[in-house]
Amino acid sequence: PQTKDKFNFKIKNLKKKIKEDKDLFTKLSYNNISLFDLFEHFIVDKFLNKECISILLSNVKNFSYYNKKYKFDLVLTSNELPIFEGIFNYCDTKLIKTLDFLHGGTVGFSYYQTILQEYFRDNTNLHFKFIYTEQIKKFQSEKKSIFNINQKYIVTGSNKYSEIFESKFNYLNNNIIKVCYVIGGINGNSIINKGIMNDVSHIVFVFKLIKIFSSFENIKFYIKFGYNVETKIKNFITKYRNYKNINFISSNQRLSNMLNMIDLFILDSIGTPLFELVSTNKPILLYDNNFIKFNNQNFINDLNKRIKIFKNDYDLTKFCENVNDKPNDVIINLKELFSSTDLFHHYCNGKDIKSTQKAYAKVMELIK
Repeated sequence: PQTKDKFNFKIKNLKKKIKEDKDLFTKLSYNNISLFDLFEHFIVDKFLNKECISILLSNVKNFSYYNKKYKFDLVLTSNELPIFEGIFNYCDTKLIKTLDFLHGGTVGFSYYQTILQEYFRDNTNLHFKFIYTEQIKKFQSEKKSIFNINQKYIVTGSNKYSEIFESKFNYLNNNIIKVCYVIGGINGNSIINKGIMNDVSHIVFVFKLIKIFSSFENIKFYIKFGYNVETKIKNFITKYRNYKNINFISSNQRLSNMLNMIDLFILDSIGTPLFELVSTNKPILLYDNNFIKFNNQNFINDLNKRIKIFKNDYDLTKFCENVNDKPNDVIINLKELFSSTDLFHHYCNGKDIKSTQKAYAKVMELIK
């Protein structure tokens, strides 16, 4: 039921209590050095408003109502939004087990990844997370000493990535070569940027690629947006929309639905798109821009065996300029040189793991 209760509280008093919370202070510290000041502005201004707090409390109230009615044994979710954490805290008090599904490809290799909400849950006997591989489990487990993680990781593979891996894709099946640049985030957010590059250099890089590929006769160039980037650069899109051979794909269309039609992909960041692509046999170019070094060395080694990496935009644009000479040969050569499946098996789905069956078996185990 939709609760109609009005919750009375003063944001000023709430802020004070948060600052005085010793447990939160401990969680947001490293080697006894407080990191709270780094997060305070974001936490207070972003989430401590009456609307967000009211939703949080309403979620708990509604969940409490349904739990009394149905007596839950296990709560499953693929969401990691702070707004749901009240429900997880309620589960703690009622000794209800919780299970998160890892979604996307953003953990298990980066030393500077976003801190996940589950790091702040307390009861290690109640909270579980399904992850894709043993390598991810090992990497995340090593962070327990830093973030006091109280959650058990269970390796189940990824049904999504394994389905892509087992699919057969079209490959150079017409006279027109199709190249797709999957653009990273451009959002102008000064607090947390999703993208690797700043907005100006990012736009300049996109323009360089458009200039190169619009001059080719037998290559179609697609720019795939995510995070609603297209809404941030409407003037740019309007200007270049009618360029020959240039096509813009909105954030509403899934990259996974484009895998069959594209012959060569270009990336400028590491995340879910990367892992969708390495689940295929399609060749991939990656513009490093000095961010790969902040990842686990095993991951970097696997990455170099599967993807052609460029350290600067000059080398990448020069490579793209030369693709037009013999595009079929270039793509076939890339496919042969970077055919390793180690990256897939180490970070998407382990060998011989049947994800659906394993996940089902583990769920049944937890509710016994």
